[in-house]
Amino acid sequence: MDHGDLGWPIGGSLAFARNLERQYRALGGEVRYRSGASKVLVEGGRAVGVRLDDGSELRADIVVSACDGRSTLLGMLDGRYLDELQRQYYEEWAPDRQELGLQVALGVDRDLSEEPHALSLFLPSPIMVEGQERERLDLELYPSSTGLAPPGKGVIKATFPSSYAYWAALRASGGYDEEKAKIARAVVAALEARFPGLGGQVEVTDVCTLLTAERYTSNYHGLQAWPARNEQRRISSQGLSRTLPGLKNFYMAGQWAEATIGIHTAAVSARRVVKQCCREDGKPFVGDVKK
Repeated sequence: MDHGDLGWPIGGSLAFARNLERQYRALGGEVRYRSGASKVLVEGGRAVGVRLDDGSELRADIVVSACDGRSTLLGMLDGRYLDELQRQYYEEWAPDRQELGLQVALGVDRDLSEEPHALSLFLPSPIMVEGQERERLDLELYPSSTGLAPPGKGVIKATFPSSYAYWAALRASGGYDEEKAKIARAVVAALEARFPGLGGQVEVTDVCTLLTAERYTSNYHGLQAWPARNEQRRISSQGLSRTLPGLKNFYMAGQWAEATIGIHTAAVSARRVVKQCCREDGKPFVGDVKK
């Protein structure tokens, strides 16, 4: 961001998060892991802290939620602070599908440094994914220079539109892991024509479904913020729920506050929240990046 480039961060989202943590701790902040929040505490129309899953409470002057908007507004705040646009967005439409909901990632013993970052491969024979024929593979390729693989190796990622209900049914029936393995094998086989010998070079396979995303992030059905519809189109330019009507000292940051996706979106959203807090507190915003 300091260099005017909000592209994909070196080292991926983990390195991005660790950088934030490192700076936050250096400024005196405290991080509590494995401490889920169940409620936002409200007194006299002001957010005054959070209640954790274990029943303990943390008091604060300002509460910022980077959780998914649906769980925050309808769960932690019991749906009490929604305007009509927010209510429509969260209550009237919750899609089952996510465009990038299924991800097959392959750690390969192959140098990808001369390959393009993205590829769309049209397949001579379609593969079956979630019961549907797929005639194309949309790929992202990460050489070792991205920080995601050891020297001389790389990561190949294929993404597909996906249904939460499809994988939830498989988990209930006991066929979840088998179906993930089947899709991974189909992807590797389909890539052989473009990357000869790839089958013998795959060292790590990771298949991430919407259920995986839900388990790691607690986002509603593992979804990222879903697109706005019809009268909600202004969300795309103005954001959705950075603040809430009738509730002071509470802010939302991240993809759900903007109703769009991406790591850089979350970073910009958080920056806007901090700027707003500084402005309301009469303090200058300082965002220098230390070299």
